Amino acid sequence: MADVKNSCTVSGSSDMYGIGIRLGFYLQWLASILASYLMDDSEIRSTRFALSSYTAAVVAALAVQTNRSRVTDLDRYVTILLAFGAQISIHTWRILTSFDADWDPIRWDDAAARSAATLDMFSNLVLAAIGVLQYAFWGSLPSDATERSASVCQKYGFLFVPVSLYSITMKAVNLASSTSLFLVSLLGWVRWLVSQRPARNDAEPKSVRVEDRRAKLASLGSLANLTFAAIVITGAELTLTWNNVQDVSDLDTPGQVISFVLGLVVFSRVVWRWWNGRKPASRLDRMLAAVRDLLSRGANNSYKTNGGVV
Repeated sequence: MADVKNSCTVSGSSDMYGIGIRLGFYLQWLASILASYLMDDSEIRSTRFALSSYTAAVVAALAVQTNRSRVTDLDRYVTILLAFGAQISIHTWRILTSFDADWDPIRWDDAAARSAATLDMFSNLVLAAIGVLQYAFWGSLPSDATERSASVCQKYGFLFVPVSLYSITMKAVNLASSTSLFLVSLLGWVRWLVSQRPARNDAEPKSVRVEDRRAKLASLGSLANLTFAAIVITGAELTLTWNNVQDVSDLDTPGQVISFVLGLVVFSRVVWRWWNGRKPASRLDRMLAAVRDLLSRGANNSYKTNGGVV
């Protein structure tokens, strides 16, 4: 662990991770997690597509700026941390459950599962691009000793405690975690496509027990995704503090404002649907509807059994 005694100040890249860019990430993470908790299939797809598109734009900008040598090592580290965290945060529960369809409430609806599979293809392509940038970044960093001799200002990364960005520990942990999560996500996507759940009859009523289990899994999944997102957000903000990064805390450029407003709109839409009655039915309402459906089918079967005589 490094001892943070950094009296230097660093001018950060507001176009890559200014407050507007960061809030755009954070609000869209929360919107996606909230949509998953509410089990609103339409909003799940919308928020995840918006987040993946936003991440793809940031990754493309980082690649261009890196090619033109307009970003520092710290700029690249913070931007990659945000982008990688954004993609993994919406898949944390799937990774923890080995992409088992029975533990993923989204896959319990066949139409939603087919749509999600297409969205996952896009998400994993973005993740692959981030993986390439990760390997290029960590592979190009100089050794800790070389950096210390060339600069009086130490740079720190986040491993729950401040660690020198150029240390072997920092490189090893990030490369190992990036490789493992990258492979797990790709393998999980393949499993998602090939190991389909047994086909369901749409006319078949879903029991109260099934709906209750789906609601519990949605809650657990949302909690897992929220926990990972909170860790990444904490890591990004602490990294900026430890390195005394300046010029990244003001909403003073069009890019900052647009990113912030975009995140706010996505998050507000999910809250608005929930608040105004256009939200999906509550869990109690879904269970009551399932009971009514069962009773209705029981009455119809009794009617047919008696030859149409009530």
